[in-house]
Amino acid sequence: MSRRDPAEKVGIDPRYLANIELCGTIPSVPVVMQLIRICKLPAERCFNPES
Repeated sequence: MSRRDPAEKVGIDPRYLANIELCGTIPSVPVVMQLIRICKLPAERCFNPES
């Protein structure tokens, strides 16, 4: 999946998503929750990476 697809679904710029991925930007909780839903990831993985 390219950055453009989830970024468009969430309503953010693909460059902003890249900054999130590279740990340069901390997204808001609503953005994180939308990305979790779109990428079909368990929320625990994002909020507790050791699980």
